Amino acid sequence: MGISMSSTSPVAFKSRVELKCVNKMSDTGVYWFLQKKNYTTRFILYISIRSKITPEDITDYQASKNGDYYQLTIRSFEEKHQGVYYCVSHRNQILHFSSGLQVYVPESTTRPPPVTTQVPTLSKGQDMECQDHTIHGLSMKPMESTHCHARACNRTGDF
Repeated sequence: MGISMSSTSPVAFKSRVELKCVNKMSDTGVYWFLQKKNYTTRFILYISIRSKITPEDITDYQASKNGDYYQLTIRSFEEKHQGVYYCVSHRNQILHFSSGLQVYVPESTTRPPPVTTQVPTLSKGQDMECQDHTIHGLSMKPMESTHCHARACNRTGDF
């Protein structure tokens, strides 16, 4: 006796998402709920053992039943559909909840473009000129080398 869930994960907004619920209590229907990030919980629909859907005027979702398998389909996944989904059955005055299933579009990570710096090459005995620069919070200042005739850049700043 139990209830469990699985889903296809949304790859992007506007994609179709299917949530599947296995209800081993064959004499009961299934309620579908969505819990948002702020913990508000919203009733989506109920599908009976005879596949009658309540309420009937659902536009974002579609539901079906095949044996012990109940399916909730999000036709075109949008931000408002993101959250934790539950299927719930009711038997002998007891509510049986599935474990929550998180359904989110993965966040894309954007990285800054790589910084390319050019390192000057010196011939033996040639002087290198450094200017004051600040790169990513590091101050680059010229310093005199005590061991050769070239001037090198010294990095100063917190690491």
